[in-house]
Amino acid sequence: MRDIGKYRGKRKDNGEWVYGSYFKGDLAWIIQLPFKFVEVIPDTVDEHIRRKDKNGVEIYEGDKWRLSGKTFIVKYGESRPYESGEVIG
Repeated sequence: MRDIGKYRGKRKDNGEWVYGSYFKGDLAWIIQLPFKFVEVIPDTVDEHIRRKDKNGVEIYEGDKWRLSGKTFIVKYGESRPYESGEVIG
């Protein structure tokens, strides 16, 4: 996982998804605008792959994605025709 770009992670305090920049020091944080640090569960942090599915939903590493009846797990840097498929989880 790289340290630039857009990330998501589940908040440590309530389990809700948060989105923003990622910072990892002694703890893992998502930085939301306006510069609010939110502690997240490190194992839930995924990077946005800078693509959207056919329905306009942003795709992140670890998403389950369906194309032509087959299910894939999204990994950063793998080439797939994302715009033709859809995020399913």
